[in-house]
Amino acid sequence: MSDKQRIIVEEEVELDVPSEHIPIDEHAQKVNEEQSEIVGGTETPKAKSFSKKALLTILFVLVNAVAILAVALMEFAGHESIEPFSNVWGIFKQNFVYGAIALVLFLTALLSEGLKRFVLLRASLNHKRLFWLSVSTAAISKYYDYITPLGTGGQPMEIYYMRKKGVPGAIASGITIVCYAIGLFANVFLTAAMLIWKGFLGVSAAIEVLAIVGLVANIIVPLGVVIFSVMPKVGDFIARAVTKILGFLHLAKNTETFRKKAVDSMKEYARCIKFFFSKYGFATFLVFFFGLCYNVSVYSIPYFVIRMCGVPAERVDYFEVFTLCLICFNAITIFPTPGNSGAAEISFHSIFSSYLSSLGAGVLFWGVISWRIATYYLFILSGVILMITEKIIGRKRTQDMQRNAVFETPPSTDEVAVEQKNIDQNENSEINV
Repeated sequence: MSDKQRIIVEEEVELDVPSEHIPIDEHAQKVNEEQSEIVGGTETPKAKSFSKKALLTILFVLVNAVAILAVALMEFAGHESIEPFSNVWGIFKQNFVYGAIALVLFLTALLSEGLKRFVLLRASLNHKRLFWLSVSTAAISKYYDYITPLGTGGQPMEIYYMRKKGVPGAIASGITIVCYAIGLFANVFLTAAMLIWKGFLGVSAAIEVLAIVGLVANIIVPLGVVIFSVMPKVGDFIARAVTKILGFLHLAKNTETFRKKAVDSMKEYARCIKFFFSKYGFATFLVFFFGLCYNVSVYSIPYFVIRMCGVPAERVDYFEVFTLCLICFNAITIFPTPGNSGAAEISFHSIFSSYLSSLGAGVLFWGVISWRIATYYLFILSGVILMITEKIIGRKRTQDMQRNAVFETPPSTDEVAVEQKNIDQNENSEINV
């Protein structure tokens, strides 16, 4: 595993979920052993107690929400007063169909993330009851992606969650790596295709430059996987050249350590993808397909939010909005804030303002907030609801187990003797009466 996925997750919330044991047949045991040789271990990340870390996480989310609202107020309101939501609600209500479609697209995105994991879990474990585990794993992964800088928390917590549910560690690690890498493949493929077709559509020079930098950053993993799979020596040569440039620019302190970690990570990604593709080629292809479905769903939401705000179809082109969303996503990729907060609102402002500015500051502001809720807060909310639900279920199951243990524990010899003595005394009293 890479260092990012080997870290001990002690700074995250305890996922106090009931442990489950998935029946593992000989096929799954063999897959786990083979995959263990690739990822190099099956350690389960540890976590701290729920109460303290839950409060800190909730506080973090609230602070993040306030920061996003402040940025939105400053960037989108300008010097005009924002209309109360009650004034805009009538427009949203009149076009509720488009809002409903945006909500369905969010659910489709979450389902697509779950299906990416489901097809690999189903192939690896050969067990039927894996759909809900796959969807809940996706929700946990997106939740931690969106509350941690640069999305570094999703992958280790995804592995931890699957381990808690009984998935062998090597399989959990391999599936996480494959879903992440192929997800990047899907995004890069879709972005490149739309840019070739539509171009940059006149966005500002700053966003265009940031989008190119972000796209290059997103290409690194897919391109590295391909190179190290086909031409490993060429990959080593490129890695040495890049690290020398980074060292010359003083962007990396220990260039040799940096190079070794980067090369090890790329080789690990390549081995995992080759392993799953060789054993489960169709399932791995489906991961790419569902990765495309996820991207199409998420980056289609702004179009329907714009329509919900009252913009007629002849004034907005779906494919232009879709392409602009991909450009802005790549432009904010390198920003280290959780969920790209701040940068996301500022970048996507250019999309909404070009369509909604004529409708007034109130519609523009609430339109952007609606988009942010559908593409960011709903993912966080789904993770919170899942953790709370499984926390309650876990406590209930624990209480049931403790209660059953009490009921099923046979009385001791002394307890039987005392009880028999009480019965005899009661019988003698009745006779005397």
